[in-house]
Amino acid sequence: MRTKEEILARKAAYGGDETMPEKSDCGPYTLMKLGEGGKINVEDPLGARRETLDSMLGFPDAVVKEYLQSALAFGCTKAGNHRGISAGIAISKIAEVLWMLGDNEMQAFAEDDRNYENYGVPILKKVAGRYGFELPKNIAEWEDGKPCHPGCEEGCSKGIFS
Repeated sequence: MRTKEEILARKAAYGGDETMPEKSDCGPYTLMKLGEGGKINVEDPLGARRETLDSMLGFPDAVVKEYLQSALAFGCTKAGNHRGISAGIAISKIAEVLWMLGDNEMQAFAEDDRNYENYGVPILKKVAGRYGFELPKNIAEWEDGKPCHPGCEEGCSKGIFS
């Protein structure tokens, strides 16, 4: 697990300040607000990463891993519903949590655009496998590089990276 100083320095590198957040709602469940009418600022792509760092400051590994599981669930929902921006935000959050945990190999995999095919499904699968998290059946059975189901016209079969 990264130190508080490392986390604050990374947050500053993303355009935030090097202070602890003053929000009272920080914690492993902050991510869930995005699915409950929370606002996403698509013009601030690093905002999701700063929010993730704020949310996890001072929490032990077990809670950070719980947040990772929450981010994976969020990502699976968004990938399954073909929600590209939201799926991308989930992958950004997952990459930050992997960085916080010191899992450089998985972080690099999550940040490699070639692995984002199908709304990040290959990333979701690999991270879930590494950490022993179960994925919803529709995501677990989604073949890498293939549409979610034959004939899907929602975007997953468009082959953005193929």
